[in-house]
Amino acid sequence: MQRLLHHPPHILVDNTWYFITAHTLGEKDVDREDFKTIWINTVKELTKKFNYQLYAWVILDNHYHILCKVRNSQELPTLINRLHGRTSYYINKKRNSQGKKIWRNYWDRIIRNEEDFWVKFNYIHYNPVKHRYVTEPGKWEYSSFRYFLDRKGEIWVADCWQSYPIIEYDFE
Repeated sequence: MQRLLHHPPHILVDNTWYFITAHTLGEKDVDREDFKTIWINTVKELTKKFNYQLYAWVILDNHYHILCKVRNSQELPTLINRLHGRTSYYINKKRNSQGKKIWRNYWDRIIRNEEDFWVKFNYIHYNPVKHRYVTEPGKWEYSSFRYFLDRKGEIWVADCWQSYPIIEYDFE
């Protein structure tokens, strides 16, 4: 009997930068502010517990993106399962509907080089603008953008954007 592969397949490499994404099941919105705060606190807690270096992140109404350095890649599925489990429990409790699945599986991508890293960094922070939640990244409070703006300054952020722009093709 042939064993079915886990979908999507995850390539696990230690001490590597990863870009991680997950959507809610059916891409249904979970637009509660308190949910986003719970997600932020949980992702920070878990990356610290697993000794992962969390660099950039964003949570929107129906998906999230994380850029982090994964130390022990075998623990990545556990970290994501706990993140999804805790936040699902919270959402279900608020909706009084325990046990419902909230998240689809996650996708991960290994960062290939420095340019790839910074393009993903910019993509994460531009995502709320792309999805029309806000008109500029600094207006979205549920991402790491303000951290970099406060600590590195507007010139650094602008230089990062200019040096590593996001290129999206429109084939229509």
